[in-house]
Amino acid sequence: MRFKPILVVVAVATLVLAGAIGVAVTQVIRASGDPGIVEYQKIDTNKDGYISKKELFAHKQKVVTEKHKAALEAAKRTGKKDNFVTITFTQPLSLEDFEQFVSETGIKVRFYEARAIDHQGLRVGMGFSPQNGKLLPQEPEFSQMLSDPQCPGGKKKFIGIIDVVGHLEAEKFAEVQSDPRVFLVDNSCDEIFVYNPKHKYMPSLYWKLEDLGLIKGPRYEFSDGPKGEELKKIMEE
Repeated sequence: MRFKPILVVVAVATLVLAGAIGVAVTQVIRASGDPGIVEYQKIDTNKDGYISKKELFAHKQKVVTEKHKAALEAAKRTGKKDNFVTITFTQPLSLEDFEQFVSETGIKVRFYEARAIDHQGLRVGMGFSPQNGKLLPQEPEFSQMLSDPQCPGGKKKFIGIIDVVGHLEAEKFAEVQSDPRVFLVDNSCDEIFVYNPKHKYMPSLYWKLEDLGLIKGPRYEFSDGPKGEELKKIMEE
């Protein structure tokens, strides 16, 4: 995933659809000075944004073995329980499964991202933030947002939730990390490790998992996008 302010079918763009849908829907521009980007660039140094499978899993190993441990030690030493995390899933979660995941883990959700496919067969990222106590987008507005060709990006097929950003207790890291739905609980942008007064978040690794063919469940070829009858079938599912 490249971090440039362009249409989200490639990276991310700015989009706000507020009001009756019940949550703020935002696709966020991630600036080059973002602490999350700085941390991410440690494993994503090539100009084309490519991360090898080896680099990806080396980062995961470092976070799980070093940064999770540091968070637990800080919790015992200072009483600081919550860590600012980005959780990347191993597969898209339905809205119901995502709601259950949030309930089970107790994560205080700040932002989450959904995967969708647009009318051209390209992958789209849709960001959501809870509002007024509502975690999920409301119906029928959500379905209308996906089906309305006048909405940004045109008609889209919702695939599922692919990551979540928020605060999670350090004592729950091991349990959540062992969940088969989770690829990584990444606390690299917590204040333990970086100066981050604006709570910029660590970028999700989901796009990279897709690029490397490591996603569980249905797989779509996103480089050029599905075409013809294949795309029609996906959009009508």
